[in-house]
Amino acid sequence: MILGVVLVLFVSIVAALVEVKSNHVTRNGDNLCREDGFVSRETALVFDATDKFSDTQAMVLKKRVIGLLESAKNDERFTVYVLNDQVGVYAPKFTVCNPGDGLDRSEFTANKRRLYNDWKINFVGKVTQVVDEIITLSAGATSPIMEMIKFASIETMMDSRAKERRIVIVSDMLHHTERYSHYRSDHSFDLLADTPYGQEMRPYLKGVTLDVLYISRASQGKLQNRRHVEFWQNYIANGGGQVVNVEKIN
Repeated sequence: MILGVVLVLFVSIVAALVEVKSNHVTRNGDNLCREDGFVSRETALVFDATDKFSDTQAMVLKKRVIGLLESAKNDERFTVYVLNDQVGVYAPKFTVCNPGDGLDRSEFTANKRRLYNDWKINFVGKVTQVVDEIITLSAGATSPIMEMIKFASIETMMDSRAKERRIVIVSDMLHHTERYSHYRSDHSFDLLADTPYGQEMRPYLKGVTLDVLYISRASQGKLQNRRHVEFWQNYIANGGGQVVNVEKIN
């Protein structure tokens, strides 16, 4: 009888140790990404900080970003970009991976409180802090959106081995530089595509999807229309990608 109890206890301990070992993932302490390089989904999150947000837009935006992070896949990698008005000056702000909130883990094999706190502070909190920062910035003189998309496509997407790759951009999508501006054009991508600038701005988006949190400008209703959205759909398609969702934020 005692031998049987001891045997059951021994088997239970071994099984628990096996589960702990199988669930153990070594992560980089700075960005929470797996040391073995596995990424379940590659996401470039681009914030356009060249225009101001209204108070309600800022509130909606933060909720949408939190929802995006809460629905992220475990081991999804987010590279965060903040677009300013300096044409040619681009770099990722930071990269962070979703380690999971730990709520699906067993109390017997994981410290669920520590896992949740790491997820909440070092993943969700790190990204949402960017939203808090950009809503206080002043409007810029230019808005080089195509330059940033192309840069992100090369910097983040080209070498990614993730099966799923996407760009999520928060912007009014009103591209404005000295060489090309939606304030001066008729939003025809066909006219742009064959120009030297249009060819130069072609991104590398084969297999990449694009989601747009489309910031509405009350003063730009004549520019932010269906034709404007179609311009971006055609621009992304020309680079091999696909716009899968456009959500207007008023």
